[in-house]
Amino acid sequence: MNILTMNQNLFGSSFETTKRNNFTENAISSELIIPDSAVELSYEEMEYVDGGVDTKFKWYGFNAYFNAVETTQLLGILNMGLGVGGIVAAIGSQFPPVGLVAAVLAGAFLINAGWIQYASAKGNGFTFQHLYVGGIYWFTEGKAW
Repeated sequence: MNILTMNQNLFGSSFETTKRNNFTENAISSELIIPDSAVELSYEEMEYVDGGVDTKFKWYGFNAYFNAVETTQLLGILNMGLGVGGIVAAIGSQFPPVGLVAAVLAGAFLINAGWIQYASAKGNGFTFQHLYVGGIYWFTEGKAW
């Protein structure tokens, strides 16, 4: 007894009796109607909803690809770090070692923020590339989504 006969005995039907003739041809030749309430999303918006950062691990290190939305968020965080560093440097001016450390950290944040902004200038986000050996990293232009 095959599965079609068993289904027909159990349920009173089979594939052969419910099969639609020319269904594929009709579906291909039909017109797609998009409702007025449909929302068009750009690739970046879909990527952001999908999870955004795409990380690829390789034998020598890893690459993290940030889209434009995540790049803007990261630049905002780095700018907040700059603000905190500036406040600590101003307060720390009364205590020279603290002020010096805060100024160096604020400078590091500023260099990284400028580098990220340069790499993402075309609006495609940026790519963070990191080598496992030596902690070396750099930023390059993002993928054209």
